[in-house]
Amino acid sequence: MLNAEEINQKLDTLESDMERLVAENDRLIRERESVLVQADSWVGMFSQLCIKNNIAVGLASETVVAFDLPSGQVTWEFGVGEKHLFENLPKYTKELESIDVQENYRRIMNPGF
Repeated sequence: MLNAEEINQKLDTLESDMERLVAENDRLIRERESVLVQADSWVGMFSQLCIKNNIAVGLASETVVAFDLPSGQVTWEFGVGEKHLFENLPKYTKELESIDVQENYRRIMNPGF
């Protein structure tokens, strides 16, 4: 059986571990958000290149851009904070294909240009 001092030491250790884990979780969330903003910025630039090269691109919804690559249709969901990167895009009028994430990335990585 633990005495009061041992219990307090264990509680202090648990509290310290919890504070460390909360801080690490916060750091990982900030890092994830930074990576998403960076990816959205690249997709925004790519959408402008597509327009200049007559590749069909447009907004499929408020936060989804769709591209018609030679390899097939691909989509990207972007953060609301990066909406300004896509505001000059036309509306995407084609029906969205139902493809899984792996197929979407396969088409992106092998665009067929």
